[in-house]
Amino acid sequence: MRSKIAIGLAILGLLLLALGIGQRTIWLPSDTVTATLAAPTQSAPLTVVDPALLNSHGGNLTLSIKADGPIELAVGRPADVAGWVGSAAHLNVTGANADFTSLETKHSDGDATVPSPVGSDLWVSQRSGTGTMDYQWTPPADGDWAILLSSGGTAPAPTDISVTAPNDTSTPWAVPLMVLGAIALAVAALVFLIKPKQRRRAAGPRRAAGAEAAATITNATGARPVSDSRAGSSTAAGAKDSGPRAADASVAWPVAGTQSIPVPSDAAGSGEPAAGAATSADAPAAQAIDAASIAAASKDASPTDGKKDTEDDTKDGRPKGPGSTATSTGKNTDKNPGKNTNKAPGTSTDNSTGKPGEKGKDKRMTPFSRSARWGAAIATVLVAGSLAPAQADDTTSPAPSASPSASASSTAAATSAYPALVENQFTRILNDVATVVATGDNAKDANELASRVGGSALEIRAANYKIRSQVSSYAAALPVASSKLLSRVVTNSTTWPRTIIAVTQGEGNDVPQVLTMVQSTARENYKLVESTPLLPGQTFPTPAKEGSEQLPADAASALLMSPNEALAGLSDRLTKGDSAWKDKFNDSVYITDTETYQAQFAEKAKDASYAFSHNLVADTTRVLRTADGGAMVVANYRFQVDATANPEAKLTIADEAAVFAGGKETTTGYVLAFGEPVVLYIPPASAGGKMTLLSATRELVDAKFK
Repeated sequence: MRSKIAIGLAILGLLLLALGIGQRTIWLPSDTVTATLAAPTQSAPLTVVDPALLNSHGGNLTLSIKADGPIELAVGRPADVAGWVGSAAHLNVTGANADFTSLETKHSDGDATVPSPVGSDLWVSQRSGTGTMDYQWTPPADGDWAILLSSGGTAPAPTDISVTAPNDTSTPWAVPLMVLGAIALAVAALVFLIKPKQRRRAAGPRRAAGAEAAATITNATGARPVSDSRAGSSTAAGAKDSGPRAADASVAWPVAGTQSIPVPSDAAGSGEPAAGAATSADAPAAQAIDAASIAAASKDASPTDGKKDTEDDTKDGRPKGPGSTATSTGKNTDKNPGKNTNKAPGTSTDNSTGKPGEKGKDKRMTPFSRSARWGAAIATVLVAGSLAPAQADDTTSPAPSASPSASASSTAAATSAYPALVENQFTRILNDVATVVATGDNAKDANELASRVGGSALEIRAANYKIRSQVSSYAAALPVASSKLLSRVVTNSTTWPRTIIAVTQGEGNDVPQVLTMVQSTARENYKLVESTPLLPGQTFPTPAKEGSEQLPADAASALLMSPNEALAGLSDRLTKGDSAWKDKFNDSVYITDTETYQAQFAEKAKDASYAFSHNLVADTTRVLRTADGGAMVVANYRFQVDATANPEAKLTIADEAAVFAGGKETTTGYVLAFGEPVVLYIPPASAGGKMTLLSATRELVDAKFK
């Protein structure tokens, strides 16, 4: 039986070991998986790889792209990619199937051709190639990203795409299976090698000791010893030699545990022969002998010192253990040979120890108990040791997190949790703007500015170039520098137009410059629309780190007043010395200078009448929320000086104005126009206080005679 159990455990252990080792070898999954894109039935000028795919497998992906011609790859925010795609036909790669063997797509109809997306400010990074491109995807920053593929915008975009990702090669059951297999083999070895202890007889002495006790009793009574049942002799045969005893059935051997041999005694039971009792020399006096006395004698004759009994308990195929009752035929008729039925009257004797009052206790070890305990201890240690490796396997290959797919044609949200530009984008744009402005300034050619300058910044510089072409003494416009960068404000808007601000101070700037750049549409680049010096004594507000919210010009929520109201008040304050808005604004160097400039014309009132105006130029207002809940308002005024000559009076204008008017003198009058960009701060309503003019300038942009 032990051999069968050992063989079964060994087979189980080998199977478990084979399964565990197989998971780490022949059944170990491949290190990578690759999903490919089936050839689409419809072509499009753009292919968009959605964030749902790029976020899979922890973002650790390698894209392999093939095309017959050029390959253009750009990385941007999903809203930026969607904005650039616009109404163009495109193919969205939305994800992969569950096995990561094939890519899933969605086609959208639209324009068959688009401009090349190369060089757009929307992209964090760009790659170009021809024929084949392998691109290791790495998220450039927090948040979702998308990839835009094209082949110039007129040819079909690449669609031969495969994406390779690391595979989950964790085998959490491998180590437990191997440990359990080793445990099973160890237990099998224990079962096979450790021999169980021989079972001792349940009760009573060994046969040798029993025979000695029987001889002692025979000698004491004078009776002949009963022949051993193993020799096949019967009690009847012994009765021939023992006279009258053989005829008395009550004294037949062996004696039952509850039976006594009757002897003549007195009433007191002293064991002395009673008076008048007949005695016989041939028949010795009978004595009361019970099973308890036999057991006691056997115990004295057969010591139980716990030594291993090497005597075989079976001989001639018949059990010889105590408790069996031999009949006249020499056969054992007890159905429970291991049970001692020889109980003394009025006592309870335990089955194994033979001690009264200790029923159910067995101080001897049962077979396999000691080896089983050792096996259990070894198994506990091995299983406990296997838990840590199993857990380590589970933590090394976390399940990839899923991200919702974003289609390029979906509607973008108004704001994002992240700034519209990351740092390297902002720096790249600012450097490009500064380079273009420097090129235009050196050439004094406004055409050089077209790619990166617009709004009042373009108007002022173009006028400056024109004036300087004829008036050499006229001062150049303040330079635009990309460094030192003192502060930056980036919108978190996902719609257009978008506004960003840089505060820089280069070597040619006596004071910091506030550079406002605007991206009008998704397919246009940022352009410098205003360049104004930070006024003396002013501190630029702290922008929001997570990106500044763009507000509409009529927004009054949480502000001291709406930007439209504030700009109207500033216009009145600049125009009139006694303006009702005078107490609404903090003192400003620029406001004082404007009042002084306008007063100079009043001194000439004897020759002409003068009118001043500061009118807000339409569609130039940009509003960005500050970190304290206030707002920065960027706008452009048109400051005009309207002079009407008195009769017979002659008016003269400056050389720079004459460049535009075509002459220096007039008898009718003139109009001078200045570009007047400003940056205004509106505090939050909760803070109260006054508004502050942070930055402003005025530059002549036109002049004409009436």
